[in-house]
Amino acid sequence: MKVWSILAIALLGLCGCTIVPDEIQVHNPDALVSFEELISKPIDPSHVGAEARWGGMIVDIQRQDGVAILDVLYLDQSKSGRPVISEYGKGRFKAIIATNEDTSIFEHDRLITIVGEVGEARAGLIDGRVYTYPTINAQRLHVWSAPEYNEDYMVFMEVMPDISSREAIWDPWYGPRSRAGQKNQK
Repeated sequence: MKVWSILAIALLGLCGCTIVPDEIQVHNPDALVSFEELISKPIDPSHVGAEARWGGMIVDIQRQDGVAILDVLYLDQSKSGRPVISEYGKGRFKAIIATNEDTSIFEHDRLITIVGEVGEARAGLIDGRVYTYPTINAQRLHVWSAPEYNEDYMVFMEVMPDISSREAIWDPWYGPRSRAGQKNQK
């Protein structure tokens, strides 16, 4: 009986572990240069060449000979390394990916996590304003699959029919109704 209870506790402990995809695992996560560190102060040349793991949503893609340059909206990452879609991104960065393979996996609005070395900052424009992009020279990356559709998290809204306030009253349980008690229909 004791063996089964110990085994059950061990299995429950393993269930709580987070699995980071092999492509984006790092030996020492504490030694990574954070995105926040780079944008909080002017680009420090001492960071160039340091290892970083950044993730976010692909905003723009430029393809050149053997190189894909991604404009990525930085998002915080979960413990598994997957970018967490939040209300606001914390800035943008350029991901430089040397590849001769098909770059069609890089689609707009896809989530991506990149491990690589911090590169030189690049100037660019966002909505007509000059922006200094931190860059990462990708060594490994993981493009996350699109989330599956789940009706449980969808919010449904009922649009009120086009009626004047004199014709209808609001019934909190059934929506707008006419004064005669019949539900308004178009």
